[in-house]
Amino acid sequence: MIGAAAPTLADATVTRFRPWCSALVILILPLSTAAQFTPYAARTQFLQSPPGSSPTGLLGYINPAILGRLTAPENVIGWSTERARAKVVNDWGIYSAFPHLGFGAVRRHGPGDVEYNEYRLGLGGGDGAISSGLAWGWSSGDTAPDPVFVAGVVLQPDRSWSLGTTWTATTDGDSREWAGDLGWRPFASTRLSLFAEGALGWDTGDRTYWSAGADARLLPGFHVTGRYIDDRTISVGVRLEFGEAGLWTQGQRDRGRGGHSRGLHLLRFGPHRGDAATPLLPDRPSFLQLDLHGPVRHRAYPLFDEGRPLLDLLRTLRRVETDPSLSGVALNLSGLRIDAAMSWELRQRLQALRDNGNTVIVYIDRADMRRYHLASVADVVVLDPAGLIVLQGVAAGQVYLRGALDKLGIGSQEWRYHEYKSAFEPVNRTGMSERDREQWQALLEDDYGRARHDITASRSLAATAFDSLVNDVTSLLPEDALEAGLVDIIGRWPMMEQIAVQHGGTGGLVETSELNHTVVEDWGAPPTLAVVYALGICAMDSGIRARALAAELRDLAEDDGVRAVVLRVDSPGGDPLASDLVADAAAACRLQKPVIVSQARLAASGGYWISMESDAIVATPATITGSIGVIGGWLYNQGFRERLGLSVDHVQIGDHADLGLGLPLPLLGRPLPDRALTDEEVQRTDRVLTSLYDGFVARVAAARKRSKAQIDSAARGRVWAGSAAMEQGLVDTLGGLRTALQLARTRAGISSERPVRVVEWPQLSWFSFRDWPAMVRTGLPARTQTPPPSWYSWLQFRLDHNGQPLVLLPQPVLEQVGPGH
Repeated sequence: MIGAAAPTLADATVTRFRPWCSALVILILPLSTAAQFTPYAARTQFLQSPPGSSPTGLLGYINPAILGRLTAPENVIGWSTERARAKVVNDWGIYSAFPHLGFGAVRRHGPGDVEYNEYRLGLGGGDGAISSGLAWGWSSGDTAPDPVFVAGVVLQPDRSWSLGTTWTATTDGDSREWAGDLGWRPFASTRLSLFAEGALGWDTGDRTYWSAGADARLLPGFHVTGRYIDDRTISVGVRLEFGEAGLWTQGQRDRGRGGHSRGLHLLRFGPHRGDAATPLLPDRPSFLQLDLHGPVRHRAYPLFDEGRPLLDLLRTLRRVETDPSLSGVALNLSGLRIDAAMSWELRQRLQALRDNGNTVIVYIDRADMRRYHLASVADVVVLDPAGLIVLQGVAAGQVYLRGALDKLGIGSQEWRYHEYKSAFEPVNRTGMSERDREQWQALLEDDYGRARHDITASRSLAATAFDSLVNDVTSLLPEDALEAGLVDIIGRWPMMEQIAVQHGGTGGLVETSELNHTVVEDWGAPPTLAVVYALGICAMDSGIRARALAAELRDLAEDDGVRAVVLRVDSPGGDPLASDLVADAAAACRLQKPVIVSQARLAASGGYWISMESDAIVATPATITGSIGVIGGWLYNQGFRERLGLSVDHVQIGDHADLGLGLPLPLLGRPLPDRALTDEEVQRTDRVLTSLYDGFVARVAAARKRSKAQIDSAARGRVWAGSAAMEQGLVDTLGGLRTALQLARTRAGISSERPVRVVEWPQLSWFSFRDWPAMVRTGLPARTQTPPPSWYSWLQFRLDHNGQPLVLLPQPVLEQVGPGH
């Protein structure tokens, strides 16, 4: 939203649930048979602290705003024992909730041995900093008061303060009650929480109520609570958590006459909230097993998508580093599909695990250079008995169409700025130009040198020995690989548990689904970082979707709930208009908050254009970046139409109106202009491209705080590997997506100990609507169907932008660059 403050997530949530809350009231009103207004003191009896300060708050039964803070389903059973007149009286309650929706039922004993059942149904929403909710209550039993309506709000602006308030009233308005609670954590953590609460009622049977106390966390999962209630009652409680279950118990004693006492108890079932028994249990660390069969990508749909998102994989491996119950990880790389940059990022994460003292075990069956480069980082490399390692070296090449186009009768004209800008060479030449060969050879030398360095360092091999394996051996059977020191064990994946036990994983192997995900009980919304993906060719409504992407960046600039933005770029470039639109939006966002760019495998030409307006650029050594230059070309009919026996005739107004007129090409479906550009038209195009190149260089120089001459020397259309680009001043630091997120956290002033929430844009649907028709037709999952050749879609894009200046790499060659294919 431009020109006005964008709505926050809390505003959006409240707006989203307002109609649902209204519908709830309308639907339940006819079903209410009897009601019971119970004072605040009785409603909160099972809690050890006020609802706004409590981890569960009885799941929205008292303050429905709590439902907006829940992150997982949870259930609570409560009961009380009270000795009165030598008779044991029991109240009990059952509470159940999902995020945003909760229900509770309580059996109460009132004055005069009256018994009744009380019910509450509530809705709530929020973002952690502010939550709100509505609830409807009714009752059945010996009395029949009116139903009650509850509205609640919880404010937690930071980790130190919590403020909750509720308004409860019968539908006729005769009985009304306001309640509020305040919490303070002096250390901004769950170590110590101080709280106070109070209620004021009108015709409720209990005019006022108050309490004050403290909750102290002595150990993870072990809390002690003390409260002073209404100037006459003392309460002491203990909270014991055992993972996904917990026991909360408290005793209350009245200091007045009689001094009667009662016990109040809760059993909780739901998310992991710590485990008090951990210090008492024997240490049996486990290994996390990860089967990485299939593609690793930036994004993956929740349904009908075999891909694994890179960010999820990095989070999982981070869990191995921080979870004391895990001593290592066992990875199955069979069938893994991953590009060179992501493979490097994954390898760095595994190396970090080893540096942390964790053990890494990797299983491979067939491995080329890239997959073995990844596997070599492990403490233990296991090769299948029928497996094979192929160290074939690296190569890059592409299909040149000039000869075929000559036979078809399709001509071409090219304008390039400058000598390394080779995007039009596939249609204008029959082989690499000298400058193009120079730059791609440099990329291959960088890839091969990095693979050789990493493999020899991890496996304690000499560089000459590695070169000999590549040039003289190439293919290694399991026994050969074992003898050469490339693997440690010959075995199959089912042996991994035995191997893990031998390396300290006495608890065996565990799946990701078996890990405990402990709920963070900090107050307030965690700081939010946004990862925005710019993937594919730079185009307005496809690829990076520049039109929508620019709008998203501008919205994030105005969203106070987002502290910093990481722009993840994986693009070979394309349309300068699309590139500039995104660059302008990134610059506008940068004025409001830090913007860090994480360059993946490709961030060249237009991909670099959208990267430059940032506080820092992070690239992997395997990133292909730079290519600051402009290319233009014109494909036209040079006998193709005539060979088909077709003719074209037309009328026009304007000397150049016939430029786009021509025969649609079969299969491609794009028109082929009927003539070449004249010398005058070529000169005009030259001026446009020269001006565009000069502007590109000037903008990079301004963004990178360097002179135009410095940028021009690194530009001229040349591509660079990430490490070389850093030497040229085009990149700030080497690293992956995790490095960029850490840098964004630092630039946003977020401490390293503070948990953060990472949101990803654009938001994905449940499955790919684009792939759905083909899935139904072929019966294949999304993204497993055979795509058209890369040169085919590249040629379509070229024809769509025929004659226009482009900031683009030659896409077909990129698929083949890196250690292995």
